[in-house]
Amino acid sequence: MDAAVGVAASLGLVHPTACGLGGDCFMLYYHQKTKKVYGLNGSGRSSSTLKPEHLRSVTKQLSPLFVTVPGAACGWLSGLERFGSGKLSVEEIFEGTIKLATEGFPVDVLSSREWSQSLERIEFWNNGSFQNNNQNGIELMTKTPSKSGGLLGADPVSDGSVSGSGSGGSGGSGGSGGSDGSGGSGGCAPLPGQLFSNVGYAEVLKKLIKEGRKGFYEGQVAESIIQCLNLHCDTKEEKEGIIQLEDLKRHRTEFVEPIHTTYRNLDVWEIPPNGQGITVLIALNL
Repeated sequence: MDAAVGVAASLGLVHPTACGLGGDCFMLYYHQKTKKVYGLNGSGRSSSTLKPEHLRSVTKQLSPLFVTVPGAACGWLSGLERFGSGKLSVEEIFEGTIKLATEGFPVDVLSSREWSQSLERIEFWNNGSFQNNNQNGIELMTKTPSKSGGLLGADPVSDGSVSGSGSGGSGGSGGSGGSDGSGGSGGCAPLPGQLFSNVGYAEVLKKLIKEGRKGFYEGQVAESIIQCLNLHCDTKEEKEGIIQLEDLKRHRTEFVEPIHTTYRNLDVWEIPPNGQGITVLIALNL
């Protein structure tokens, strides 16, 4: 579990279009001593104030109403508390990720491509412009592509190194940027091999280390999430239906009984709904 959480935290940094602190987590854990499989549902709920009429009023592809409570941070800590080795502290488990976020890491080819394809969504959370003094999205864009970056090597001191300034991740892949990796706002995705750092991501992990789940679901981080959503509310219905500070504060990880089937004398386990694993078990029994 220690290794799984450490890797998950790092993936949220180096591959932000796929996972991260802004998302959820689901875990299946096999306990060797008891020979039992345990389930962890680290997904967040929708807003406690959300009503069907709020959703019926939406006419755009991206709306703050679609954002649920991010459950990953609490899920990681809950997994460590329940199944961790006890030999490593949370600080030690996050140490490598914090170093990568602070000192920078070379962006891989796949991440760079998906990063570029996701610029439209990243820009949305930055109010459509890299020039806005709004950190929601700036941390995942660069002002200009690296001149010497790429697989042949970037100069980490001069134009080959870029730095973000916030925390979080993009809301999945989709949308499109320019063919050169630039978006309509002038913000760009880092190129393959280019060094990229995200100091804000490191700061959030430090809050989890120091304050536990309260470091994410209460205080500055929680308030920043709600502030970001409010900035993107265009209608009264959106303002009424987005997640609230109390929704974040109430969030808890749920330990669940995994669902199971056999396939060719093999045991197959999945997380029950609201996870989608049940479709795998159904398919295996067709």
